[in-house]
Amino acid sequence: MKISVIIPVHNEQANILDALEKISFFLERKYSDYEIIVSEDGSKDNTLKIAQEFAKKNKKIKVIHSSRKLGKGGGIIQGLKKSHGEIIAFIDADLSSGTMELEKVVNAVSTGCDIAIGSRNMKQSKIIKDRPVIRKIAAKAMNMITSTMFGLSVSDTQCGLKAINRKSLDKILPSLTKTGFEFDVELLLRAKQMDMKIKEVPITWEHRQETSKISSLPLRIAGKMGGNLIDLWIRSFFDKSDLFFFLYLLAFAAIASMFLGTSIGADEGTHLTIGAFFARFIHDYLQHPTLSFSKIYNYAISYLVHYPKLSLYYPPGFYLSFVLLSKSLGLTAFSGAFIGLIFGVATVLAVYYFGRKFIDKKTGIIAAILFSIVPIIFDLSTRAMLDIPYLLFFILSLITYLNALKSGKFRHFIYASVLFSIGFMFKQNILFLGPAVFLYCILLERKHLTKLLASFLIVALLISPYVLFLYKSGLLAVMLKSSLRVTGFDLTSPQFTTIQGWLFYPQQLGEIYLSYPLFFAAIISLMYYSWKKEKHWKLFIIWFLTFYILFTVIPNKTGRYLLPVIPVLLYPLSFYITKLKGVLFYSSFAASILLILYVSYLVLPQGFYYTTRYDLIASTLLQKEGNVLLMDEQNPWFYSSAFTFELSRQDINLTHSVLRPCILNTPDTANISAFIDTNGIRYVISSTSLDAKSYGESLIMLKSFPNKNTTVYVYENENYKPPKENCNYICITNQWVCTKYSNPADALR
Repeated sequence: MKISVIIPVHNEQANILDALEKISFFLERKYSDYEIIVSEDGSKDNTLKIAQEFAKKNKKIKVIHSSRKLGKGGGIIQGLKKSHGEIIAFIDADLSSGTMELEKVVNAVSTGCDIAIGSRNMKQSKIIKDRPVIRKIAAKAMNMITSTMFGLSVSDTQCGLKAINRKSLDKILPSLTKTGFEFDVELLLRAKQMDMKIKEVPITWEHRQETSKISSLPLRIAGKMGGNLIDLWIRSFFDKSDLFFFLYLLAFAAIASMFLGTSIGADEGTHLTIGAFFARFIHDYLQHPTLSFSKIYNYAISYLVHYPKLSLYYPPGFYLSFVLLSKSLGLTAFSGAFIGLIFGVATVLAVYYFGRKFIDKKTGIIAAILFSIVPIIFDLSTRAMLDIPYLLFFILSLITYLNALKSGKFRHFIYASVLFSIGFMFKQNILFLGPAVFLYCILLERKHLTKLLASFLIVALLISPYVLFLYKSGLLAVMLKSSLRVTGFDLTSPQFTTIQGWLFYPQQLGEIYLSYPLFFAAIISLMYYSWKKEKHWKLFIIWFLTFYILFTVIPNKTGRYLLPVIPVLLYPLSFYITKLKGVLFYSSFAASILLILYVSYLVLPQGFYYTTRYDLIASTLLQKEGNVLLMDEQNPWFYSSAFTFELSRQDINLTHSVLRPCILNTPDTANISAFIDTNGIRYVISSTSLDAKSYGESLIMLKSFPNKNTTVYVYENENYKPPKENCNYICITNQWVCTKYSNPADALR
C-alpha cells in the first residue's frame, strides 16, 4: 500500500529541512512504498532550494513549485493532484503534530474510515504547548461557525494533519475550490455531502511559536477567511429557489415596514412604556452609578408612581434592544415596531431554515411563506411586542437541542442552553420548550438524558440572577399573578374542565389564524404525516400536543400563547403541497395563501386604518404640570398604555403622573369631584363626552381630538392644586404606592 504525504510550504526555510528528515526517516521505517510531495507555494526565501537539494538524496521526494502564492488550500490541492498513493496525508511543515500522529491518521484510514483528521480538542488529545489566547478564541469561534453554518460535527476543522483514501479523494478533488485557510472546511463539507465516513483522531500537539506562520490572527486574514466561508456557504446550500425566497423575504419586510408605527396597540403601549423606563434608567444610572439594590428599587417605584403602566416583571431583552435602536431612530413607537420587524424577518427565516434542515428545502420555503402571512404573525412583526422574538429563540433553541441530541456532544447542549436563556430574557414563555424537548429525549434519545438535564441546569444558572432580582423586588409574585390569573383580556377564559376550554385554541387557529379550511387541512396533514412516519413525525406530534395541552390547562388564555404551534401545523401541510405536481401544486399553494389573506382582511386590527394622535394629546397636557386621570383603559380607539408611553416619552422633567381607570372602582373615588381636587389632577381624558357637573364645576373641556369612530376629550381642572404626596394606585396589586422622590434620578444619588 503506497502512502503519499503532502507538505504544503510557503517561506518555510526554518522548518522544511527538519520536516523532510523526520518524515522520510519515519516513512522509511514504517512503509516501504511511499512518496513525499513538497508543494512549494511562491516562497520568497530559500524554501524551494532547500527542498530541491534534499530531494536529490531521496527519489521518493517530489518538489512542486508555484511561482505565485496559492494559499494553504491551493498548495495542498496542488499536491493532491500529483499524488499517487492509496492513502494520502498532509501535514504542516513545522511538525506541530509529529510523525507519530501522522501514523495515527494513516492507520485510521487504512482501518475503514474515508477521512481521518487530527484533533486538538478531544479528551484524549495531549497539548504540550498551547496556542496564543487569541488563536484559541478564534479556533473556538471557527468551530461554532462551521457547526452552525455547515452542520459539521467536528471539533477541530483547522488542524493541519489529515488523511484520505484514494477512492474518496478522486470523488472530492474536482469539487474543491477554496485555496485559503477555509480549504479544510470545504474538504470536510464535501465529504459529508457525499456521505463519507469522517473520523477524528486525538493527537499530541505542540505549538511552535518560533516558527509559526501565524502568531496572532490578523484582521486581514480573518476577514478574507470569513468572506470565503460565506461564499462557500451560499454556493453549497443555496440555489434559484433560495434566491426566490430571499426576494420574497425582502418583499415581506418592505410591505410590513409600511405599517410600522401606524398605531399603538394596548399591550404594545405597555412594552413601549417599559422601554421608555429603561431608556431613562440607563441615562440616569450612567450619571449616578450604584450597586445598591434599594436605590435601584426606589428609582423604579418613583417612576412607577408617575407612569404605573410599568410591568417590570417582563424580561429586559426586548427593551434593551429598543433602547439601543432608539439611539439612532429616536425613542418612538416606530423604533419599537422596527425592532419587531427585525425579529419578524429573522423568525420567518428561522421557520424556513428549520423546514429545510429537518424536512426539505421546498417544504421550508412554502411553510415560511405561509407563516409570514398568518394575520397574527404579520401584525406582531410590525409592533413592539415580545411574542415574535420569543418565537424566534424558541425555534433556534429547538434546532440547537435537536442537533445536540443527534450529535451527543455536550458543547452543543451548552449552545442550546445559551440560546434558551437568551430567549427567556425576551419572554418567559420559552420555558414551555423544556417539557417538549424533555419528552422527545425520554422517548427517542434517552441515552442523552443526563446531558439534557445538565443543560437545563445551565439554563437555571444563567437566568438565576434575573429570577433572584424578581424575587427580591417582589415582581416574581406579580408576574405569577398576572400570568396565571383566571380572567383573560376582557372575558373569563374557558377552562380545561369544559369542552369550550379544549376548543378555545382550535377556534382561534380556525377563525383568526389560518381559516377553518386550512386549519383542518393542516390537522389532517399532520395526522397523515405521522401515519406515514415521515421525517421527524414523532417530534411534530410531541411539539403540537405539548403546547396544546399545556396552554389549554393554564387558566389564562390568549391566542398569542399558541404561536409555536403554527409552524408545526404548516410543515406537514407544506410537505404535501410540494408533493403535488404542475397545476395542482400551484393551485393548492395559491389557495392556501388566499385563505390566509382572506382571514387577514377580516381580523387584522383596525389600527392599521387609523392613527390616534397620542403625541398631540400628550403635548397638550405638557403645557402645564399636574396629574392625569384616564377614564378609559382599552377603548378600541384609545388605549391608556399607548397614551402613557407617549406622555412618558415627552415628559422630560416628570411633571405628570397618570392615574389609570381601575382607580374608579375603588372607594377612594366615591366622591369623584373631591378625589380630583385632592390628588393633584389637572387633566381628565375620556373617549366619551363627560357630564362636567358630575365632576365639579371646575372641570372644563380643554380640547377634543376626533378620530375615525370616536373623539378623545381632554378636560382641565381649573381648581388644580399640587398633590401633597407622590402616590399612585397600582391596578395589578390593588394598592397605593408612594415615594418621597419627585424625580426618580434623586433615588440613585
